Amino acid sequence: MRCAHWLVGACMAAAAAASNGSDLRSDHPEQYTVVRGDTLWDISARFLQSPWLWPEIWQANPSIQNPHLIYPGDQVRLVYVQGQPRLVIDRNGVVKLSPKARVEPLAGAIPTLPYNVIAPYLNGNQFVALGELDVAPYVVGQRDGKILSADGDVAYVKGEAVFGLDLYGVYRKGQSFYDPKTGELLGVEAVEVGHADVYSRDDGFTRVSLDQASREIRPGDRLLPRPAEQTADFVPSSPPAHAHGEILSVIDGVEQVGQYDVVVLNLGRDQSIQAGNVMAIYREGQTLADPVTGQPIQLPDERSGLAMVFRVFDRLSYALILEASRAMTLGDAARSP
Repeated sequence: MRCAHWLVGACMAAAAAASNGSDLRSDHPEQYTVVRGDTLWDISARFLQSPWLWPEIWQANPSIQNPHLIYPGDQVRLVYVQGQPRLVIDRNGVVKLSPKARVEPLAGAIPTLPYNVIAPYLNGNQFVALGELDVAPYVVGQRDGKILSADGDVAYVKGEAVFGLDLYGVYRKGQSFYDPKTGELLGVEAVEVGHADVYSRDDGFTRVSLDQASREIRPGDRLLPRPAEQTADFVPSSPPAHAHGEILSVIDGVEQVGQYDVVVLNLGRDQSIQAGNVMAIYREGQTLADPVTGQPIQLPDERSGLAMVFRVFDRLSYALILEASRAMTLGDAARSP
């Protein structure tokens, strides 16, 4: 209990530190002009030692929806308002006390995270319960006996559930994830291989038009409702103090983890995790023999990087490694920074 209270206090202290300026980098610029390719994380890291605390000094007007939308050409300046540091936006000669959306396509705004890295995982793969894919509608074959699929090809699908909607994702069973301590199944990854749009139903079959195939769509692939569209419009935040998980997997099957790798964490909604939560990644301290007593001792855990959660499921989440001071690997701890 004391540890939990200490962590809560530490989070509050960190927020206060950002507000009173003690978290500002000693080498921070006085101003910075946003360029295409920037991310909010990159810009925040120019000013703050803890970039995830940027809302504490940027969100001067909390009533503004999506206050962190800024665009190439905007000038970010550090000023002091009533003695407190604030990052303000100078746009077309007008100073705004917090970034604010304007009438311009959302695609013009810079993202919090590098969109090209996380885009395949924002609205594609998902985690499902054991057996959910096994009872989902499935592809029987393609019209005219085609083997290779291309956008616009027609496929036949069987399964009662397919009669409910018109738009589906096509999925293939991927890896199953288990709790490393209890061995309990946390979820099964459903790997999206394309989209299927229903255009006719008769004779016990559903005809679908295939599109956006990321790999070959095969007989036996399953249809699930497409998840709700999610953007890369995140507000960095500290996770709950009690959140403590670990890296279960690295996308693309590598073992060593580095900057801009996507990882799977055994943390989700059940642990009150939200998109935008920033997790510190720790490597377990080495165990060695005390040179005097000969007794085994374990060195302290060492922080090796930071990751931001960008898509959350019940008991699992996808996160992007944003900073890596040393190599990380499967099993490394993820907890509040």
